[in-house]
Parts: sequence; structure tokens; C-alpha cells
Amino acid sequence: MSSGAKLERNGFRTGSTHDETCMEILERLDELKALALETGDRELADGLSHVFETFVTRYCDSKHADLHARMRRHSRPPKAYMN
Repeated sequence: MSSGAKLERNGFRTGSTHDETCMEILERLDELKALALETGDRELADGLSHVFETFVTRYCDSKHADLHARMRRHSRPPKAYMN
């Protein structure tokens, strides 16, 4: 975690990066799923698995889109040396 991050009342850190916050959310979802399985609530565990998978997919898609946009901004067509 970043050195300037402070723990809030809800347990999330302030001053964390977007990636750090996303990883915290995924950790919490995984913990909740484990608790649901421990208590025998299979339906809740399945629902949390779906939320986890959807979150990971959206996170990865956003990272891919950001990378693609940066690559497009920094790539230039080759200069025409011969006219």
C-alpha cells in the first residue's frame, strides 16, 4: 500500500491508487465468499463468485482499453522518406 494511505472507518484506505483499491475489493469479495461457504450458504457464495468474476473482467477490460489508448497515442505512422 502507499505510504500516505490511511485506514478509513469502513476498512478501505484513503490515498490508495485505483489498482490498490481494486485489489482490496477483490480480497474482500474472496473473504466474503469463503465465509458464505463456511456457513453453508451456497447461493450467496455463487452470487459472490459471479460478482468477483464480473469485477475482474471489467477491471482487466479497463486496463486493456487504457493500454490500447496509450499505445495509439504514442505510435505514429512511419515518415515517408521517399516521395
